[in-house]
Amino acid sequence: MRWQHGPGSSTIAGREAQLRGLEDVYILRPPAEVRRFLNTQPELIDFLLDAYAQLQSHFGPGVQAALEVVRDPEVENSEKLFAYILSPLPVDEALARLDALDEDWFLDQLDRVGGRFNFNLQFV
Repeated sequence: MRWQHGPGSSTIAGREAQLRGLEDVYILRPPAEVRRFLNTQPELIDFLLDAYAQLQSHFGPGVQAALEVVRDPEVENSEKLFAYILSPLPVDEALARLDALDEDWFLDQLDRVGGRFNFNLQFV
């Protein structure tokens, strides 16, 4: 799934449309907190839309992922966005797929996310 990012995508209306697109493919936990974070880091929106195709490639077309803002209470300005991949797979298989996602794609994206995003697994 790929969204068009035109000249109007930097507008508030364009950003809202992109956020709605994210809500079509990700679970936002809680939605207001994730939206607030993404409004301060709008470049992550395009990244997340691109990342979903990679999640499908590595975890299957029915993959679900939840976005959540995480803070380290001991470090000021430590907010990061995590995409928790909701996996019913056995632990070893899920970890192997996460490692493959890192090696095949995510490690090449680190400059793009600037330390503000990471993937993790959540077993369901």
